[in-house]
Amino acid sequence: MILLSILILIVAISLPFNNNISSVFYLRISSIILIYAGALSFNALYVQSIGHGVGIFSGLFHVTSVSQWLDTFLFVIGSLILISWPSITSISVLPATRTAAEYSLIVLFSTLGASLLISSADLISMYLSIELQSFGVYILSSLYRDSESSTSAGLKYFLLGALSSCLILLGSALIYSFTGLTNLESLYSIWSVSDFNNISQGISLGLIVLIVGFLFKIAAAPLHNCTISHIGFMLLALAINTEQSIDSLIFYIVQYSITNLNTFLIILAFGYIIKNGLWSNSTITKNSKLSSLLNTESERDIKLISELKGQFFSNPLLSLSLSICLFSMADYTLIPPLLGFFSKQYVLFSAIQSGYYFMAIIAIVVSVISASYYLKIIRVLHTGGTETAPTGLISVEEGFSSSQIEGHNISESDLTNYHSFMISTLTLSILFFILKPSILLNSTQLLSLSLFNY
Repeated sequence: MILLSILILIVAISLPFNNNISSVFYLRISSIILIYAGALSFNALYVQSIGHGVGIFSGLFHVTSVSQWLDTFLFVIGSLILISWPSITSISVLPATRTAAEYSLIVLFSTLGASLLISSADLISMYLSIELQSFGVYILSSLYRDSESSTSAGLKYFLLGALSSCLILLGSALIYSFTGLTNLESLYSIWSVSDFNNISQGISLGLIVLIVGFLFKIAAAPLHNCTISHIGFMLLALAINTEQSIDSLIFYIVQYSITNLNTFLIILAFGYIIKNGLWSNSTITKNSKLSSLLNTESERDIKLISELKGQFFSNPLLSLSLSICLFSMADYTLIPPLLGFFSKQYVLFSAIQSGYYFMAIIAIVVSVISASYYLKIIRVLHTGGTETAPTGLISVEEGFSSSQIEGHNISESDLTNYHSFMISTLTLSILFFILKPSILLNSTQLLSLSLFNY
């Protein structure tokens, strides 16, 4: 369905009368497409044969209850991301640009690739799904063509992604050259019954190269470039490979996605609130150079932690929401227990139950160390109150004095109702998960049991 919708949207965007259609319209249509696709995936869970798994496209994909549930969650998150775009751009001084139509199409492509990757049961379909998902992210990273930081980020991400893709392709080619097979189930059967001969050695070599490529893709240590604690917890749960660990893995993915989505929505809101306060000042509006600098979407984003300094005194609700998200991501030794606390607790409990005591201790130590980075941001938010909007990068890079860029405060009441509703709903779900945990926990436990019972 998503593929058909993508083709229709491509045709609609290229039509001559498309200039009369608002770009926000494509965002809303794309959100509806993802919500409907999620509803179809959820409805497929009631099909009895899904529990045993169904092979499609000659075994290239294997649809199971776990893949359908993850598809449902993926489509819902994708729809929330798309819906949030017009709510963010509407608080900007500038109207929504045509970039929104391209943005919705790229997100659909990337979401389709991620959905296909979840159900991949073959080396070929796995590689193509990864590339389809990655190409969309490459473009999104460099979506603002006039921004130096956006172009730099897109180029760096493309080079690292290309390297990891080459390793994945090389590992797949090595496995195929020794076995003549690409189906994952067939490869497992041959590897499990064969002795330590040329075939098993070739599969082992190919798997090593393949795993290194995947570690590059997910930015796992030591092949990482950034804060890696969460990836480590996920990999620990995956390596244990028990019913309880897979349960904790699925739960960790869900909570991390929710917390990350809320964090970025809040940071985007901060960016528009702070930078719109600078842009709307009459002094800045008269300055053509500074006005043109701020008159771009890319310059309205938060780039430095110092730009959030003292925001609690001017935007207390947003600051508290961001603090809750940061506490949740750092939460293992912190009180009260938030959603992130339970996810880490379940991973560590499954590790201890399986005898991985040393790895559990390492995970706790790493979690405590990583908490210091989150606490630093929280400290910046709640210290050094400001009465005017911060100068940020503008006065430093462009040579403007602080008197030129003094702006007035814009409160979180200037956010749209939908943007505020999304932030408040996600924040409350993180904060009060302890009051009703059974809905999510029962779902992840049933999915984990379905993997080991069939």
